Amino acid sequence: MLYFFGRMRFILFLLLIPVCFQAYSTGYVMRSFTSNNGLISSSNNTILQDSSGYIWICSYGGLVRFDGRLFRVFDNSKGFRHYQVSDMLEDRKNNFLICNEKNLFRFNGQKLRQVHTNLPENCVLERFVRTPGNHLYLQTDRGLFQHKSDSQYVSIRFDTLNSADIRALCAINQNTLLAFSHKHHALFVIQSGHLVQRFAIEPDNFFYEFYPVDDALYLSFSKGMKKYQDNTLNNYMP
Repeated sequence: MLYFFGRMRFILFLLLIPVCFQAYSTGYVMRSFTSNNGLISSSNNTILQDSSGYIWICSYGGLVRFDGRLFRVFDNSKGFRHYQVSDMLEDRKNNFLICNEKNLFRFNGQKLRQVHTNLPENCVLERFVRTPGNHLYLQTDRGLFQHKSDSQYVSIRFDTLNSADIRALCAINQNTLLAFSHKHHALFVIQSGHLVQRFAIEPDNFFYEFYPVDDALYLSFSKGMKKYQDNTLNNYMP
């Protein structure tokens, strides 16, 4: 998906800003990592730091763990059915749930176990969304599904908004979600499962990703950034 590339470009940009300033002020040397010196691929989807401090990189070549010095690669030779790893999250028992293109896996940091679900056959699994109330959603190319158990997912919709039209979802608090739809070129505010607000977006302004910061939510677009706060959406950059 295109928004994954934009998402990673923006994440890396934000991560590198403080590093660059620190490198300039202290003389530190900044080191880059590519597929030539540790990463399995130069195309990466998600970066997660777990409770033990490890950095996990979900990429188009598999899953990579970085301990600050060495990379360890988990690819299809370790049990993945497809090369593309889209997203992962850590649960309360410090195990992981992983989207591997068309399969879900449980992962304890060493071994993979495929999870068989009631999701539609051959749907593409894209990303997880967890709310502060600990509700878990799985975004797919067939729509949005709420996690009931590892094997059971329920398709959901919000009033007239079909979840298949949602390209990105972000939790604001326990009862409020923000959903972006490319089909409608709009940002929707959802409270307790109902549409309460809609903001029109320019049709040629491509959406990349949500970035929660303190009490505000920033949205990255091809033409700049917007800021959602206090039920209003305003241009932020440029």
